Amino acid sequence: MTTAGFLAQAAVAAARDVERAEGRIAGDREIVVELFAARRHLRQVGNNVNQVARALHSGSGLLPQTGSVLAAVETAVRRVEHAVEAVVAR
Repeated sequence: MTTAGFLAQAAVAAARDVERAEGRIAGDREIVVELFAARRHLRQVGNNVNQVARALHSGSGLLPQTGSVLAAVETAVRRVEHAVEAVVAR
């Protein structure tokens, strides 16, 4: 969700139900913040995956940090899955 989209949705939610709007907006904001953080994390991990792939293609074999890179990929994927589950649950 874009920032503009989030703000528009928050404004509509507030206009429809003033009493519940504050809690919903806060919950939505937390989800959006987590998705942006997960996206940043995936971008960083992607750079590491590219380095591992480059080493494999060059014939150098596995790099010592390959296990750490794969663990980071798994962590990033879990973060995205949890954030998506939170969106779906709403």
